[in-house]
Amino acid sequence: MQARLDAFSTELGPKFAKHLISADEVVAHSTLPRATQELMKIRASQINGCGGCLDMSRKPRTRARQRSG
Repeated sequence: MQARLDAFSTELGPKFAKHLISADEVVAHSTLPRATQELMKIRASQINGCGGCLDMSRKPRTRARQRSG
């Protein structure tokens, strides 16, 4: 899969990252269920072609499933 976005190859990368982090904080403090938040992150990672992000998003879900049974 080829990345659709390489934010850190430009001078706008740090600003872009700051806004992504801010958006993540808004979602984290919302009433949206945690499981839905994690699924949303996984899908965004798939759409953006970010393998590292996808890996980070999947690990907490895998650990949660392993603990629950």
